[in-house]
Amino acid sequence: MNQNVTQPATPRLTLEEKLALAKRLYCECYADCFWHMQPDLEITEATLPLIIRGLQDYGGRREFLEAAKLAR
Repeated sequence: MNQNVTQPATPRLTLEEKLALAKRLYCECYADCFWHMQPDLEITEATLPLIIRGLQDYGGRREFLEAAKLAR
């Protein structure tokens, strides 16, 4: 039998929530994911793609999943 199992929808974050999460992750993951960027980078809507890319490219599983939250 093929049963379609749907997972509950994950609510999307507001821009303010995304920026807060991105700032926290930037600080927590600086040494592993953002070592090539300035340490006092201002996190804005325009820099979110850089944060997402850094988490995906240089982070582990947790960082990859957090990047997915920022990308939604």
